[in-house]
Amino acid sequence: MTASLPSVSEQPTSKNRKELPIIMEINGKDKRLNAVLRMADGRQTSVTTGSQLPGTSVTVKSISLSGVTLSDGTTLTF
Repeated sequence: MTASLPSVSEQPTSKNRKELPIIMEINGKDKRLNAVLRMADGRQTSVTTGSQLPGTSVTVKSISLSGVTLSDGTTLTF
């Protein structure tokens, strides 16, 4: 009798997953906040509410002192 190994379902790899930007800094005053984000490719970009993330169709929905909310529902935090 030969034992067989259970099949392993394919798991998503980091190549398949969209890598999220990392918040480097949030600054500004009152409701005029901006954020400096480091993109997956290492570039840094400064964004404000309404800015489009480079290379995507995603925009910045809001910025608070605790994080950045994107138009696709993703919330970036420190």
